[in-house]
Amino acid sequence: MASCKHAGWLRVIENRDSKELIIERTDRLGALVREMPEPDFQRPLVCLFLGTSTKDEAMRNIFNRNNIRRGDRANVNLRVDTASLTSDNPVLFADSNPFQIPLSEKTHVWCHETMSHSTTWHTTASRAVIDVLYSRLVFTFSDVICIFADDFQTLEAIMLRLIAWTEVQNASSLPSDTRPRLLIILSEDGKFSEARIEDYLASSNPGRQLSSSFSTLKIFQLAGKYLSPSTRYQRLHAEIRYHMEESRAIKSSLRCLFSATHLLHFFNSAVKHTAHNPGEVFDFIKVARDADPVKTDHHVYLQKFLKLCVHFKISYNMVAAFVASSIMMNAYPKRMHLFDPYLIYRNLYRPHCNKAFQFSYGPQCSTYLDREVQAQCDRIFEALEDGYTDAAQLHRGTAEKYSSFLRQVVTNTVCIWCLCRPPERHLSCGHSICDICAAAFGIPLPKSDTQFRLDCLFHDGGELLANIKPPTAGVRLIGIDGGGARGVTPLEFLGELQKLLGECPIHDMIDLALGTSSGGLTVLAKFHQKWPVSQCASIFETLARRCFSTSDSALGRLKAVVKYITSDAMYDERFLEGALQETLPGQLFGYVPGIVSGTKVALTATSGGNARSIFTNYNGSAQPMGYTVVRPENNHDEAALWQAARATTAAPIFFKPITVAGQEFWDGGLGFPNPIELAMWECSRIWDKNISHDVIISLGTGEASKGLPRRKTHSLQKLWTSFMDFLDGHTRYGDVRNGLDEQRRQDFFRLNTELPFPIRLDDVQSIPLQKEQIHLHPPGQLIEVATALLVSNFYFQLDTSPIYDGGFYLCEGSIRCRGVYKNIVNALIALYQPEMEFVTANETLASLDLQACEMCSLYNRHVSFYVRHPTENVTISLRLAKGIERKISGFPKNMQWFEIQQGLDSPFTGSGSSQKIRGV
Repeated sequence: MASCKHAGWLRVIENRDSKELIIERTDRLGALVREMPEPDFQRPLVCLFLGTSTKDEAMRNIFNRNNIRRGDRANVNLRVDTASLTSDNPVLFADSNPFQIPLSEKTHVWCHETMSHSTTWHTTASRAVIDVLYSRLVFTFSDVICIFADDFQTLEAIMLRLIAWTEVQNASSLPSDTRPRLLIILSEDGKFSEARIEDYLASSNPGRQLSSSFSTLKIFQLAGKYLSPSTRYQRLHAEIRYHMEESRAIKSSLRCLFSATHLLHFFNSAVKHTAHNPGEVFDFIKVARDADPVKTDHHVYLQKFLKLCVHFKISYNMVAAFVASSIMMNAYPKRMHLFDPYLIYRNLYRPHCNKAFQFSYGPQCSTYLDREVQAQCDRIFEALEDGYTDAAQLHRGTAEKYSSFLRQVVTNTVCIWCLCRPPERHLSCGHSICDICAAAFGIPLPKSDTQFRLDCLFHDGGELLANIKPPTAGVRLIGIDGGGARGVTPLEFLGELQKLLGECPIHDMIDLALGTSSGGLTVLAKFHQKWPVSQCASIFETLARRCFSTSDSALGRLKAVVKYITSDAMYDERFLEGALQETLPGQLFGYVPGIVSGTKVALTATSGGNARSIFTNYNGSAQPMGYTVVRPENNHDEAALWQAARATTAAPIFFKPITVAGQEFWDGGLGFPNPIELAMWECSRIWDKNISHDVIISLGTGEASKGLPRRKTHSLQKLWTSFMDFLDGHTRYGDVRNGLDEQRRQDFFRLNTELPFPIRLDDVQSIPLQKEQIHLHPPGQLIEVATALLVSNFYFQLDTSPIYDGGFYLCEGSIRCRGVYKNIVNALIALYQPEMEFVTANETLASLDLQACEMCSLYNRHVSFYVRHPTENVTISLRLAKGIERKISGFPKNMQWFEIQQGLDSPFTGSGSSQKIRGV
């Protein structure tokens, strides 16, 4: 990796033609931070020297171990005092020539990274540019500022600069006591006397306004040149050390003394802020939460919790203690700076709390609860400052303390563990939890990268095994069409796929499964209950024959028609409901005994005036557009499994609708004949709009050639044919595929079969024929689909942020595996040759090991490669036999996306954050 000795830190570039101003920042501060042995714990102090020749001489004698040479052609240079590099408070010293005008050209060097930010400044005097740079940016991060008066032409020139800085004003949101301490240094034998400057400051109005930009101002007289240089600057060095120590003590008491890692992030953010928003305050707390801001609907989840507390008559003090504990867990993840809890509560959480308290308890109680929550936050913060525990463990202790009261608070609308997100899974006790809390409080299981075991916070015996998608992995989707008795066809496809997958259950390789009508039944059986495909097929056939029990004779058809005329349905829904209740006990959004909670499933339905709805075993992070999620406020109204199955299969004409929680539901095919499009919509609602779709599988129920249209068709017959076509998902599949870009089409698979003739939804006699048709004419894509599923178990994560190296960025990371590695490799070897390797478009990264770690059975293959820029898209693929390549999970993506997903872009919520899964 190229080394860099440039000291240049900040430059202002002015385009002479357009007059555009650009702030250019090098990675000089980052390079110095990386030299520190423990940047997460060391807290640097910054001293700024302003002047020319006298300033240069002072720096050479004060920091005599640094061997300081002439600075770069930059507005501000930066160095570290080598004598303090390993100390708790390393000293960074910057220097600048305050008379330098903006440069006219950008730098072109390859040894360090340079970032440019176009400004929105409107300045007329060239000198004002550097004054804005000082006041709004450099001063914000300086502890002591030394102005060398002898380097100025006149006393008035010094005063003019002080006035300019005062007018521009400091940009920091931190308390005024943390602002820099100003030293005006003049020589004993120089052209200015101490008395003249003091008199001028005392008599001038700007002199009295300096307190808005500086915490203290002191005039220091430097000994004359009759002393040796080292002796001459000894007192000044001691004076600077004194003021640095004073600044350190004040910042520490106000909890504003930042680690080197945090300081680097704040400064880089402040450069961009200064360029784009020069007149706005730089809010340190807000910047620290940029990667994980408090959600705008936080008060909504608090209200849901408080509503239950009111119902169960839980005391105000317990409510306040638990709310405060949840706030502190959210506010102080492991790597967060310990800001003053009063500022955190006031600026981020109080508006939400007050809104929720007033809604649930009224104004008077709201005032009391507000004070009590603040007091509880202060108490918890004292324990945090001791450093022996973290906020998540303190929250666990609060939950245990009040468990006898809080365990009765059971809801599906708010995660009772964090009070700021909807829940996604259920424990056996009935309490629900979001995926972030599941990863934070769960105990990682051996032999799997993504499985966790949870015990309920409230000590009521609840437990859960959960399989949680890694943040850098993409998603695998499956959508199963409806088709009545033709629902046996998708089951046959699943059976054939499972044979190719070997010992890797297909339900462990799907992140989201959606089904319509009979496809909904298959989704429930295979991806919710996780039954073997053979069991799913057997139960489905029995169910179909039991429900469509009318004789296929002319008399049987006549009876069905008469029944439809008299009761609005051709078949008796009681047979269907009885069979479903026997087969599918429990709730859809509930705990399933004996299985690992993994795949998210949804069933489609329509309600009211053909409004589209879905029944789900999850909530998702946002409200859908164009359809609704059936999620009643009251847990007792939550849909049972059989009710959701009955709703999605209530095809008009064949069965009556079902009423669930006071609402009538019909077959989902009326709104979502092919649910795969809905699955893609749901991905962005559950995870992220930029999530990669690794594999998209759409299973059809058979397609018969329609032949040539008849010349004359009865209107009722035409209506019937149109209705059947509308319920058929194959036509909609073509529309969905046509709307995909080329990349997504490569990941989109449609498995369907050609039927010899049209088969009605209620034709159970044709089930053997449908099975035979698949075995005689299997889809050609089966091996390709199986390969895509197997390879999608591999995913990539960065070990560190990409590092600039001579014009390129070095990316170092690991390829990991979501499933049981041994089974995945065996299935791939059965389909291809053992020699497989991970590649990019330009190079081979590593071979695929045939064995995982003997100790933990996990796969972790280190790889490294270069990209031109972190925003450049790249794809890592697994190269198989005969030149076949299949991208691993999450790609194509750029490295900046990986940084954000893993929290590497923020040192406040990064790898130590409760939001990240093991290994990230």
